[in-house]
Amino acid sequence: MRLDVNPAIAGSLESRILSSAILIEIPYHKHSSDLFAKIKHLEHAVWLDSCFPDGFKGRFDIMAAEPIEVIEGEDLSVLNRVREAIKKHFPAATRPDPDLPFIGGAIGYLSYDIANNALSVEAQEKQAINFHTSCVGIYPWTVVQDHRRRRCLLVCSPSLTQQAREQVKQRFTSNITLQQHATPTLGAPFKATISADRYRHDFERIQAYLTAGDCYQVNYTQHFSAPFYNDPWPAYQVLRHTAKAPFSAYFNTAAGTIMSVSPERFIKLHGRHVETRPIKGTQARHHDPFID
Repeated sequence: MRLDVNPAIAGSLESRILSSAILIEIPYHKHSSDLFAKIKHLEHAVWLDSCFPDGFKGRFDIMAAEPIEVIEGEDLSVLNRVREAIKKHFPAATRPDPDLPFIGGAIGYLSYDIANNALSVEAQEKQAINFHTSCVGIYPWTVVQDHRRRRCLLVCSPSLTQQAREQVKQRFTSNITLQQHATPTLGAPFKATISADRYRHDFERIQAYLTAGDCYQVNYTQHFSAPFYNDPWPAYQVLRHTAKAPFSAYFNTAAGTIMSVSPERFIKLHGRHVETRPIKGTQARHHDPFID
């Protein structure tokens, strides 16, 4: 039997194969913390945590480490650098499973100060910790836990060699005894970095803006700080168990560890659908379009 293949079609098929993420099944864990504990010490390890099973609203847990590039900056130009890095490391990447929320790429943070820098707004207080205004890692592999389907996948970029993929898989499937960690300790109680008088002054000023109609909502926050010793990992496990927030995160950066717990989703894009789930300043939609 003879088989003739159009070279143009063959080239197209080869391109699809090379750009499609590689999926490797690994054992599912009800508690994703057991998996992340195996890689939390790695460079820029990050866990987007649904708090399952303590919380019930999250479906996916996403974890990654060892980015091929780390992008840090103090202004919005960092977004262009992230886009260029995605184009460079993930050209024409395709999603092999439509249910997968992430197949590798960019994970990181942008602080509120990045908007202040873009608008030339001077910060009122100096940062107590020397974090960059933004930090984004470009990750060639990720582990995705799907708690609805009770499935766990190691998702690798085609650029990773087979040997590299096996090394990553081995980290998650080996029966290495996890190291015991020293108990996290505060060197002193948390302390506000602004005075009570300053807080009252700011609050009264905000009330005046609201009454005058100059604004309709102000999210006024204050910063608390305390010295901390030992590994933050056990502290995060207690925090996530207590808060049960479906949009939590643990991010191990060069400057320090970020532990975040949030009950609200800022934005989710799925095809042409956009979803946001804030917890303040909202109420149910009204059936009357005029009132709505």
